[in-house]
This record gives sequence, C-alpha cells and structure tokens, in this order.
Amino acid sequence: MDTIDCLFVVPSVHRIQEMRATTCHLLWKLTQRAVAAVPE
Repeated sequence: MDTIDCLFVVPSVHRIQEMRATTCHLLWKLTQRAVAAVPE
C-alpha cells in the first residue's frame, strides 16, 4: 500500500470501540448512497 486514503485518530484508548462502531456505520451509509446513485 503506497498511500493512505483515510486516517482516523482516536484521542483515547477508552473510545476505540465507540469510534470503530461509528466509523463502520458511517462507511456503510456512504457505501449505500454510492451504490444507490449508480444508474443501472
């Protein structure tokens, strides 16, 4: 991997699971929007 597309920095060890869940949810929503925008 030559480049990093996204980098998420979590400010606290105690927030890692919360940040992971939020990030996964956001990426899923963005994926759904991208797929819905593609014409068939």
